[in-house]
Amino acid sequence: MTAVLNTGTLPGVTSPAVRRLSRRERRATRLASISDDEALDSLRRVSTYIGVWHTGLQQQADRIQSLGLLSAAADIWLWASALGSLLRCIDLTEHLGCDVTAARMAFVEAVPHGLAARDVLEHLEDYELGIGDQQHTSPGQTRLEFMYEQGLRPDEDTGALQADHTLHLQGVGLKLNIVTAQAAVAVLVEAAYDAIYERSQALIQAGARLPDPPRRPDLEIVARK
Repeated sequence: MTAVLNTGTLPGVTSPAVRRLSRRERRATRLASISDDEALDSLRRVSTYIGVWHTGLQQQADRIQSLGLLSAAADIWLWASALGSLLRCIDLTEHLGCDVTAARMAFVEAVPHGLAARDVLEHLEDYELGIGDQQHTSPGQTRLEFMYEQGLRPDEDTGALQADHTLHLQGVGLKLNIVTAQAAVAVLVEAAYDAIYERSQALIQAGARLPDPPRRPDLEIVARK
């Protein structure tokens, strides 16, 4: 069996005029026209994405705790990137009508630099040149430096000492403590799941239904000898 990509016109592909809009404008345009059925289906999928990223964050955090400071550097970067992706998924639930504002604000209060740190890692080339969104001085005046701090703190349940890692992004004034962020993530994810359930139930009561499993016209399976 061979997967063959069909490059014909696909349903739902945006026109050139729409593609010229900014990503934010395209998102707003799409959200303005989304049906209740589509919103319900999107919430189902986004709930899965949140679970995937939450699991990935916990796995990375566990790995970081088992490593020495120098060995953990790459995993800390991956962890911070995964945190940003989780936060974007939760932001999407709000666009789809879920009430996560209070939970999101509580998370930001506990982890104020979560999304900003992810922006640094995702656009590292801009920050190395001194033109990143979080850099407020003239290019070249602020040097970006990554520093990693490792300490010990007692486990909240057992009292046993555990490694405590903090990522410092000097030059942009950002820092992320992994233990603190993981605790805040757990609370945020639980609140997001509750909000997704409530919004989904409201959509169902209003008559929304999950669509049939989507057909993939862009991927044809062709049997070949």
